[in-house]
Amino acid sequence: MFVPGTNFNAATSLPLATALVAAGYRVLLVDVPGQPGLSSGERAPSGGRLSWYGAWLGEVVEEVSSEPVAVMGHSFGAAVALSANSPLISRLVLVSPGGVTRLRLTPTVLAASAAWFLRPSPTHSARLLRAMLAPDHQPRTYGVRTELVHWLTSSPA
Repeated sequence: MFVPGTNFNAATSLPLATALVAAGYRVLLVDVPGQPGLSSGERAPSGGRLSWYGAWLGEVVEEVSSEPVAVMGHSFGAAVALSANSPLISRLVLVSPGGVTRLRLTPTVLAASAAWFLRPSPTHSARLLRAMLAPDHQPRTYGVRTELVHWLTSSPA
């Protein structure tokens, strides 16, 4: 099961799912409540946010499987995966875990986020991605990051 991070959804995770299926895995993509996608628009209550999301994920796992499941969480999805308490979750894969500690909004991230939110464009989307990448890394002009620039431009939060 794959749990996407903040501002992402199952549809943006299709290239990853396709690669996992090609490698012989069964994959289920979920949309986290309150994030873009086909899930509920409801967000967690202000108190106990991660426990609420963890309970939600545990219910999803138990609804879709009676056998052990590996859960891969990306960004905030990793924090949700860590918070889930289901005996059916046998393995966790945490990719770029976010939400484990409080987000620190630097002026660079805040400026890039505000510009993207006010006027989504390929330039603002690429700038936002650059702000979220590790130092000395740039969004590639090909492959999945180009898809992310396009998706961020056409689907603002």
